[in-house]
Amino acid sequence: METPEPLPIAPGALLRPFVESDAAELTAANREHLARRLPWAESHRFEDSVSYLARRR
Repeated sequence: METPEPLPIAPGALLRPFVESDAAELTAANREHLARRLPWAESHRFEDSVSYLARRR
């Protein structure tokens, strides 16, 4: 399957499929923003992000 072209959604923002290199940023976002309301996010590890992104491809 071919990867679709990124879609511009706002100035300086593109919508695109996740890639494995997004895992570190996803992990940090989970801890910083989601953990306030979702208990699982505080214990979410880098490896969990890598696994999640692989399942989403």
